[in-house]
Amino acid sequence: MQISVPRVAGFPKKRERKLFSSQTEPSPPSSISNSKPNKLTGTSEPPQFRAIHETLEVFNADLDKYVDLLAERITHLGGNAYGTLEAVSSQTTLEAYPTITLTWESRLEHFANVIALAGALCRDAIDATEQAGDAVTTNIYTGVAKGIDMWLWKVESHLYSK
Repeated sequence: MQISVPRVAGFPKKRERKLFSSQTEPSPPSSISNSKPNKLTGTSEPPQFRAIHETLEVFNADLDKYVDLLAERITHLGGNAYGTLEAVSSQTTLEAYPTITLTWESRLEHFANVIALAGALCRDAIDATEQAGDAVTTNIYTGVAKGIDMWLWKVESHLYSK
């Protein structure tokens, strides 16, 4: 499956290569040792499952706050914030989550790639709002970028904690 990722200023080339290679090659068998099979699905859970789950819960709560904050800013500026599934999915530049069976490592790697791309897009928005002279929106995007950097660090810490 070939993926087209938009060129985004500041998106690391190393991560871009990983994004392309991880999406065009089949997932290798899981190399997680000491993983326990899930009783419902029979799939293996990594030893750090609870920590990963808690990280993703925080990510979800933060994401809700950021979306709400940006939607409020759009309406303060006189725009319309369209948050329906159809509107968001038709406008996103992020790739859909793969529907093939993935290992925990490849799931986290995919998630890290998406977070890194979102961070690069956020930095582009910082530059654009700064050039437009909108200090308030620049400040909002700077806060979001800080949060995205923290998410990436937390997700990658699970990938490289072996």
